[in-house]
Amino acid sequence: ALQFGVTNQGGIDQCVVKRIIIQHSFELSTFLFFFAPMTLITVLYALIGLKLRSSTLMQRDGTLQRRNNVVPSSRQSSANSQGTRRVLKMLVAVVVAFFLCWAPFHAQRLVYIYGVDKDHQPSDPLILKLFVVTTYISGILYYLSTCINPLLYNIMSNKFRQAFKVRSLHTNIPSLMLGLG
Repeated sequence: ALQFGVTNQGGIDQCVVKRIIIQHSFELSTFLFFFAPMTLITVLYALIGLKLRSSTLMQRDGTLQRRNNVVPSSRQSSANSQGTRRVLKMLVAVVVAFFLCWAPFHAQRLVYIYGVDKDHQPSDPLILKLFVVTTYISGILYYLSTCINPLLYNIMSNKFRQAFKVRSLHTNIPSLMLGLG
């Protein structure tokens, strides 16, 4: 209510920016709530991935097992390597999902800022079409973002699915309701 308000222009009610409280607030929020987290999760997941990869390479080498007086079997090394690859794929999927879910929302806001004139009218019919399309897409995707990670875990991890099934049985949640039965 402080920054936005409804105006009627040409018989059409529109929610528009009425007062600018913080100059460049949309650009600032895009940086703070999209680019900064995107960079942070990318760097942190890359570090996790590198650590997993190096620990898998150490296990394949036998360095870690020899230190603990454990002789690695080729089957165990292969399973660890496959598990690490699955985890790495899941980390990449989480980063990509974050980007895909939130990029359209921030793009839509930036299209609005840079694509309308002083009367809040699109400067070009293509801009209006782009704004409308990104508004609908972003509305769907930012709601999806709240549940995408568990869906990715369910799709990509057998252990997660098994643990979820066991947990749902112990909490009296019918597995048929959850689509697991």
